[in-house]
Formats: sequence, C-alpha cells, structure tokens
Amino acid sequence: VVLVPKAEMLLPRDKTMIPLSWKVRLPPGYFGLLMPLNQQAKKGLSLLSGMIDSNYQGEIVLLIHKEGKEDYVWDTGGILEHLLVLLCPVIHVN
Repeated sequence: VVLVPKAEMLLPRDKTMIPLSWKVRLPPGYFGLLMPLNQQAKKGLSLLSGMIDSNYQGEIVLLIHKEGKEDYVWDTGGILEHLLVLLCPVIHVN
C-alpha cells in the first residue's frame, strides 16, 4: 500500500507529481510495479508512471493525471496506489 504524505487536490484534466519521501532498493532480478486502486480509477485518476527497476535508487514519485469533470481530493495518509514487487526472469533470445 502506498500512502500519500500530504493532502492535496487535483483539478480535472490536470496532472501532478507526488513525492513519497521514501526510497526502495529492489534485489537483482526483481522489479516494482505501482498499480492504481480500482476506486481511484473509477474516479478518473490515472497513474502515468509505474515501473521501478532494480537499478533505480532515487526517491519514489507518483505521477498522476485526473480525467473527468470533478476535482479529486486526498487526505494525508490516504491510499492511492499499491506497490507490487515481482520476479523478472531473464529471457535469452537467439
């Protein structure tokens, strides 16, 4: 579960970056995938970035976009996304 560090509002057809104030180091052979919650998708919220490879060592930032006609407001500590950590098998192609 990805919790938002501070409350904000996103206007329709706007986008914003939300710094999460944390870093993650994934083991070799794994990657992270940020996935939006279904309830946010129903309200027109889209995640524009989402994959974290094992070499990335910077701060995790959510880049989100709002579709529709209504503003979207979230509270400090609100849940916007899930972080899945998955195995990434190496495939050799000849």
